[in-house]
Amino acid sequence: MTSDHEKFGGFQGIVTDIAEVTEALGPPMPQVLTKVMDHLDDVCRNYIAASPFCLLSSVDPEGAIDI
Repeated sequence: MTSDHEKFGGFQGIVTDIAEVTEALGPPMPQVLTKVMDHLDDVCRNYIAASPFCLLSSVDPEGAIDI
């Protein structure tokens, strides 16, 4: 079985949990914690339209990620 370290090409400094993110960046601002959108608003659509490349990712309640 391939370890996470091997899957990511042996890069050093991979963040593996929220505690490491918080240690590196500090706690999230309150508006980040409460922002939930069920659609793309005009600001999001305009940002994507102006971007040469964009990836969108989401996660389901079980933690499965899709891109």
